[in-house]
Amino acid sequence: MKKLVIFDMDGTICDSWPCIEYCYKQTIKSFGKNISDDEFVKSFTGNLSNNLKRMLSVNGKELDKAIKIFNKNYEEKSCVMISPFKDIPHLIRSLHNKYAIGVATMTYQPYVTDILVKFGILDCIDIIQGSYGKIERKKSDMIKICMEKTGVIAKNTVMIGDSFSDLDAAKNAGVGFIAATYGYGITVDSCDDIKYALSPKDIDKVLHDYWQQS
Repeated sequence: MKKLVIFDMDGTICDSWPCIEYCYKQTIKSFGKNISDDEFVKSFTGNLSNNLKRMLSVNGKELDKAIKIFNKNYEEKSCVMISPFKDIPHLIRSLHNKYAIGVATMTYQPYVTDILVKFGILDCIDIIQGSYGKIERKKSDMIKICMEKTGVIAKNTVMIGDSFSDLDAAKNAGVGFIAATYGYGITVDSCDDIKYALSPKDIDKVLHDYWQQS
């Protein structure tokens, strides 16, 4: 029976935090504002628009301006500052021989496509669900759309992500979850009963064990 593996993008497929941090901080700087590191991290709870709203307390034309500044920086720096985690391209190409592959991310979808082209794996991705400008989308809804578009039911679907928001999205969509502990959020110590992969090269075996136990 057909199975679907859905990857988060940032912190799971690619090491993008240096670029993301740079672009947000350049945007904040352009508005002449300063926020603490704690406030900065806590602002990451949604898409680009909502994150900038929280960081800068802006709306309307000021928010549009902030988004344009962020996007300009991202377009200039993403090609040199974002790279795949080691073994990810090989892993996804290998998995695509066995499973349908999806990507569900809060990153702006056109950027996701560009990055996957850069990594040489766009042809291995069956469905991409990302963010669209100011439109608020729940990752759980993205997961459901991935299932709908690929024709795979929830019990045959697994989300792989590095954050607890990915875990919550998987639970809300009724699918399985594997933590990418090599990413930015979930650590091995916090996994308890959560299945996890220490590195991308471990994902294939963890998936195999997951399907065996399901």
